[in-house]
Amino acid sequence: MFLDEERVRAATNDTLIKARPTFHYRLPDCKVDEPDWGLHVAWNDRVEVERLAADENRLQACCEAYLDFLGSPLKGIFSKWATVVDTKWLDH
Repeated sequence: MFLDEERVRAATNDTLIKARPTFHYRLPDCKVDEPDWGLHVAWNDRVEVERLAADENRLQACCEAYLDFLGSPLKGIFSKWATVVDTKWLDH
């Protein structure tokens, strides 16, 4: 909106959209009200995502594990995705 208000207004009439002369970014799962939380927590999560993206073998193993997890509805009831992917990765 800051860069081209006319074009934004032509696409939407959302009154909540405001012009901001900055890059606006929200951290996922930001818990600023918790004393042990810090920016490093969200940063470390992002670093791990980048590491996964750069490791083709690990990424493939995670994709396979996720497809397997999705294909078996009972796995979602009896186990957590994080545990499943950890186990799958350790097997490779």
